[in-house]
Amino acid sequence: MSITDVLRMPDLFEVREVPPETRGEHATLTRALTAALRAFDAERRREGAHLHRDMRQRVTHLKQLTMQIRRRLPAAIAALREQVEERLIRLVGAADLDRSRVAQEVAALAERSDVTEELVRLEAHLAALAAALGAAGSVGKRIEFLLQEVQRELNTTSAKAGDPHIVDLALVAKGEVERLREQVQNVE
Repeated sequence: MSITDVLRMPDLFEVREVPPETRGEHATLTRALTAALRAFDAERRREGAHLHRDMRQRVTHLKQLTMQIRRRLPAAIAALREQVEERLIRLVGAADLDRSRVAQEVAALAERSDVTEELVRLEAHLAALAAALGAAGSVGKRIEFLLQEVQRELNTTSAKAGDPHIVDLALVAKGEVERLREQVQNVE
């Protein structure tokens, strides 16, 4: 009988694996894990505070841009009046220009390009956005929805206004909304 024959015999040898003794290391591992989780949580809170501050600043900037658009409305209507008068003078001549007809045309154009309603909704959405940023709990989805609504109002404002200054302000505001959308991906 060879050694190979002996090794092939069933149940001749029993192999048992004894796990290493870790009771002494358990406390050390628990302390290390607890310290790592605390450090992770502190870093997460620090990053969250920075993100919160940045988002609040962007919402404040959006509110300022909205106020600038609102302040620009009278000048935009005046510019519209001038454009209409200039075009009509070129078409019919200054002598044949009916001032009451110009006033009617300007009123009709001003009505179509009035963005007051959009600005009211925009301001309401921005107020809700600021409130959501101050709320506790999971607010990421709410902020995403509000940003979508803000974007919609800005799109309508820039399309209706027809004033280059208002369009420029709306474009800057839309850029801020895009930056906020990127940031909200990091919010729960």
